[in-house]
Amino acid sequence: MFASPQIINEKKNLISKEFQLSSNNEQYLAKLILSDKIEINLNKKDAISSILYNVSLTLEDLGKINKIFKMCDTLEEAYNTLEKIFLKQKVTLHILNNNISCGFKMNSPTGDEFEIMIPLHKKEMDKSEINDKLCDEINKLKKRIKFLENENENFKNTIKNLESRLKKIEDKNYIYEFFENFDTNIIKTNEEKKFIGSMIKDKFPDKNCNFNLLYRATRDGDAISTFHSKCDNKKQILVFYHTIKGVKFGGYTDIGFDCSNQYKTDLKSFLFQIKKKKFIMQ
Repeated sequence: MFASPQIINEKKNLISKEFQLSSNNEQYLAKLILSDKIEINLNKKDAISSILYNVSLTLEDLGKINKIFKMCDTLEEAYNTLEKIFLKQKVTLHILNNNISCGFKMNSPTGDEFEIMIPLHKKEMDKSEINDKLCDEINKLKKRIKFLENENENFKNTIKNLESRLKKIEDKNYIYEFFENFDTNIIKTNEEKKFIGSMIKDKFPDKNCNFNLLYRATRDGDAISTFHSKCDNKKQILVFYHTIKGVKFGGYTDIGFDCSNQYKTDLKSFLFQIKKKKFIMQ
């Protein structure tokens, strides 16, 4: 059973509180109202119906139902007594042939538990009451839909952030492994390594690339014959160059180099350039 916050309408001197009840796997909404009388309204939860079960009681009426209410000096005391029973979840619904009664379980001065039965009368709601209830249900649904939309958007953003973080971790791990034994004096900064590593990963997503140094001009000399002697007839070659002005560029060939002086087609080849922190892929 769930109770709503107490609602006070000072203009009408009205106090209202809602409680959720259940019977035969069906949910009902009970409303306990205090004005110049005590009212109990009952209808099915989340259902638009023209039928409302209702009873309106004075302090005298309550005294006739059970003498325990004769001990109450005011209607407010009687209301508080009923409210406490609702809050203790000691209210049951008795339904027989579309007739409904509320059973309130109470304790006698000796501690024995007994039940007070208050019959509710079936009341046909007028159009304005039905419209008000319909509008209230529509507004509740709108709020629920808005809440779910916001929650869904939050989930999407959370998933997006987690995917982004995971990708960064994967890229970082890949680049670290790629350059751990990568012998180069040209590609030095983390930005350059990230560019080259991501480029290789993009071109060969299912391949664990492991490059070995074949030729370095500062070590082996810059003669063309030396380059060809070390690099010809080798496949999957990645080349890096850099100029005295700081321009870095290079390329990749899958079929490698030779001295045949013939044009060849390499669908996996590509060129790249690094200039003033600009990364260009062709």
